Amino acid sequence: MPRKSQKDPFEVKLSEEKQAELVTFLAREIDYAITARMSIVGDDGFIDDAHSKYRGGDGSLTKDTPWPGASNLGSWIVTESVDAMRARIMATIFTDPIWVVEGFGADAVKAPIVEEFHQWKADETKLPQALGRAIHNALIEGTGVLEVSDRVVLRKTLRKIRALIQKDATTGLASIGNDGQPVMVRDKFNNLVEAEGPDDPSATMIVSEIKRASAGPSYRVVGLKDFYILPGHASDSEDVWGYAKRLWRRLSELKCRERDGYYKNVDELGGANGERMTPSAGVGDVSAKAADGQDIAPQQEDETAEKEIWELTLLLDLDDDGYDEWYIITYSHTHRKILRVQFENYDTPSYIILTPFPRPDSLYGFSYAKDKLGSLYDEHTALRNMFTDRMALKNGQPMLQVEGSPWNPAERPFGPNEVIPVRDISEIKQLEVADVPNSVLMAMKEVVSAKERLSGMNDTTTGQLADANRTLGEVRLVTQQSWIRIDEVVKNLQQGIEDLFHILNTIWKNKLADSPEPWPGDMLVSMENRSINLGDRVTADVLEGAFRGKPRGSVEASDFSQMRADMVQLITAITQLSQGVPALQAQLNNPQTIRSILTQLARVYRWPDRANLVGNFTGLPPQPPPMPGGPGGPSPLQSGIRRPAPPAGVPGVSNKPNVAAA
Repeated sequence: MPRKSQKDPFEVKLSEEKQAELVTFLAREIDYAITARMSIVGDDGFIDDAHSKYRGGDGSLTKDTPWPGASNLGSWIVTESVDAMRARIMATIFTDPIWVVEGFGADAVKAPIVEEFHQWKADETKLPQALGRAIHNALIEGTGVLEVSDRVVLRKTLRKIRALIQKDATTGLASIGNDGQPVMVRDKFNNLVEAEGPDDPSATMIVSEIKRASAGPSYRVVGLKDFYILPGHASDSEDVWGYAKRLWRRLSELKCRERDGYYKNVDELGGANGERMTPSAGVGDVSAKAADGQDIAPQQEDETAEKEIWELTLLLDLDDDGYDEWYIITYSHTHRKILRVQFENYDTPSYIILTPFPRPDSLYGFSYAKDKLGSLYDEHTALRNMFTDRMALKNGQPMLQVEGSPWNPAERPFGPNEVIPVRDISEIKQLEVADVPNSVLMAMKEVVSAKERLSGMNDTTTGQLADANRTLGEVRLVTQQSWIRIDEVVKNLQQGIEDLFHILNTIWKNKLADSPEPWPGDMLVSMENRSINLGDRVTADVLEGAFRGKPRGSVEASDFSQMRADMVQLITAITQLSQGVPALQAQLNNPQTIRSILTQLARVYRWPDRANLVGNFTGLPPQPPPMPGGPGGPSPLQSGIRRPAPPAGVPGVSNKPNVAAA
């Protein structure tokens, strides 16, 4: 059946001259951006070296070993520090909830619903995994990039159109085919063309079309070798006028998207030859993958050939209205062809920039692995190899042999129970090699100590037991100060996470406008107990409004032992204070207050089934079961149940047998 695109690949109509100027502009700016950062993004440059340090070094790169078989070790300093910092950040950011949602004006009543919704969807869409990979890149490369976009699905729908009928060239009337039916006008994809003018010959037809609909957000982590801020020297977000991202898409996928009206000019990208091995700008990921032992598979067929594609988000005035707008431009730098020019859906680029250690003069941050720990890595590597080589010499001390001695080590190697023929006892002896000097051991300890100072994490925060004999109070004090430094890193990342909330809220509104979803059961129970009626399904109206998603996590939120102690002390203090303040005692009897306390207790004590503990709480005492013989209950004679005699000695209760019951 004919299919019609929901969206025009070129929403802005460009003349051939204007399109040629845009191609020249894109090619020039991409080349400028890569050239300006070649020492950073190039092969064996800054980024590759930072990743190599995280892997513990590349032993194949060192050629100047003192003797064949000498040690060629790396260092574990960067690996340990990055892993510990990433784990601390993840445990701090992904609390429950991730965002505390604040509503403004009349939308304040919907804030709890929006907060619960985004917490539910964050777990469902695997947001922690994607953000964790971006944070890992941020610690190593200096800046992590998380792209958030609509996950588009194709749905078949039926639509009534005025299909254009072909005109006869001589008569100007509608053309009739051999079957006696009008000849319809079709495009190159065999789709029916709609009539535009009221006088155009047409026929009303019902056609099937493939409609693109949002299915929620999708995430893509982009490395800095494939991502460029324009201009690269921008020191503030206000200076940025573009972002460029490189990726490789299969040729068959590009052709499919062209049939659906998403791209144009795909046929001009060449045949089934892959472009990943030879990127047009001279910078690719082949060498980085080779360092990890991953080669690029051959790509010489339509189903496997990957084409280099640039997706640029640019602030330009392409419609000549005097105002700059954000555009999404898909461009092939190899073939100098534009595949798409569309408006940005959200009026802001959908890239979340994460810089845990920001620079004062650039939007790119400092690399935790390279800028902060790089020199310690080199020093620690040298000391480890020095230590290992001296230990090897000490354990296998070289032999001294007088020239002309009959002993041949190749025929009779030195070893246990070996008989070595000599003419004189002084012909063969071992060389005395001193043990590893204490200065090397002290230097290695100093490097590890310096790592703690630079990283901001002591042995306790990295999960290690300190060697020094410190008291518990000293360890807690040092750990608290270490958390302050980590908290600054978390706050830098949370600026991007707050922007992430606004993008996700917009994407989910688009998705729910097309396809509402049923509420999960635990959210229904939780909101009903707050006297909030959610209705049957989640609609876009729920997320419509002025909201702010404030990241909730802090370093204290990841220390459950401390939170439990603080919670117990708080409850004790409030209970004692309420004895002298009647208003506070009345507030503590409020079901909403008790539910809030139970929620926090369930979180800090890791209650596995929080919904059943908190969700069904109403604040009303449970109704007692009906007494036998009472209203609504059977009498003892009717039920055949003998009432037991009360225990002896209970005041006010007779111990005589119940004659009637007997």
